[in-house]
Amino acid sequence: MKNKFWQNLKLADELGSGSLGTVYKAIDNDGKIYAVKHISLPRNPKEIEQLLKNGLIKEKEDANKYYANIIRKEIEIMKQFNGNPYIIDYFDLF
Repeated sequence: MKNKFWQNLKLADELGSGSLGTVYKAIDNDGKIYAVKHISLPRNPKEIEQLLKNGLIKEKEDANKYYANIIRKEIEIMKQFNGNPYIIDYFDLF
């Protein structure tokens, strides 16, 4: 069952992008504006080959665990900034 929060959001504009993904402006059915960070890893197929070459993973099958750890750390960092008036709060993971 999908979270009702996500069902009510419509993506509008791209606000920016970085090494882990892209941030989009999203608007809910009531007109409230949110920022949605879409994290997509790996960014391209060559990334996994680089991880192997650099010894960060031993086999291609290790990539999911490697990226899950990166995403987990990113979420923890985002949560630490909750309440900062200059940074958008973390709400949910989809």
